[in-house]
Amino acid sequence: MNSSDEEKLLWIAHKTKVNFNYFKNTYNSLKKYNVKDPIKSIIKNSSLTNANMKINRDDKKFQLFKIAQKFKNSNKTTKVSIHGVSKVNSNLLRIRNKNTCPTGRIQIGGTCWFQAILNGWILSPIGRKYMKQKLEAFKKSNEMKRFTNIQACPMRGKLPVYFWSYVEYMIQQIENPSNNINYNVKVQLGLNYKHNELIRNAGLRNKNINVYGGNITDLRKFIKIVFDYDIDVWNKVGPFMNKRMFIHKVVDGKVVRNRVGYKLSHAYIAGHDSVGGHAICGYHCPINNKYLMFDSNFPDTINVDWTRDIQGIKNHFKVYFPNPDITIFAVYIKNTFNPLKSNNTRKPIMNRVKKLLNRK
Repeated sequence: MNSSDEEKLLWIAHKTKVNFNYFKNTYNSLKKYNVKDPIKSIIKNSSLTNANMKINRDDKKFQLFKIAQKFKNSNKTTKVSIHGVSKVNSNLLRIRNKNTCPTGRIQIGGTCWFQAILNGWILSPIGRKYMKQKLEAFKKSNEMKRFTNIQACPMRGKLPVYFWSYVEYMIQQIENPSNNINYNVKVQLGLNYKHNELIRNAGLRNKNINVYGGNITDLRKFIKIVFDYDIDVWNKVGPFMNKRMFIHKVVDGKVVRNRVGYKLSHAYIAGHDSVGGHAICGYHCPINNKYLMFDSNFPDTINVDWTRDIQGIKNHFKVYFPNPDITIFAVYIKNTFNPLKSNNTRKPIMNRVKKLLNRK
């Protein structure tokens, strides 16, 4: 089937609201029996007229329909409702390439805190660099090879395959968008990774605690689990600190972009009032050299410089709260940070104590 006939069939399916594969199979059958103009025969047997067959390529719904069908054809295991307005929309199906800033994943019910944590580390080029190093170290440990099913129950006490396979998947979508024309569909709809399972498999919640609602303590716990490092939150910080990384708490103020010996990676941004709260992430996009925000309730980046524009942040949170209080937890990483170096200093200290006790 040539591209011209395929587009005509897509237009017929779009206008009649009939499954595209039905017309595709009919077309192939007619071709098999040497029908001279199978498209004409299909039109004749459908509810369309020649006037209806004038393809309007500017029709946004038709553009969406074509993209969704292309995605569905190349991803047989993913269920995408072509006509389902609730699941497929023009925002999710927009085409992304290497010249546009990446976006994260949309949350499902009450897991904004987790998305704010993980999206920050994955969308930030600095954070992503260290996540990739930890990912490669995990893969070399042969842990991934032990599981044929990534959704199998993980071994206790170890960061599981399920979590790292998700990290790998997301990094691939961000760094190689040209490999899949429908970046946002693959990120939002093409995953088998459930939010609640990811949260529990990452060790942030156990099976007896629900996954809804989190705060800055979860960011600290995440860093402890992934990087084996007990991170500190500081209200005031100076260049004299000798920390591998730290979190700078900023309330309604500007974030210092550069500190001596440290790089600003990303931020966990919390907005709240007396009723409730919400969390989003702030990150840096090297493509346009901008500091952007991503809210897991929306598919697009938020063009607000979270390091400078506190009013812009407040304006965004007014979607949720009429008069929000804003707290930014900016993550700084030391220039010489080695994510593969263990932070477990207990053993060397105990060894020195034993040596002292064994002295005669």
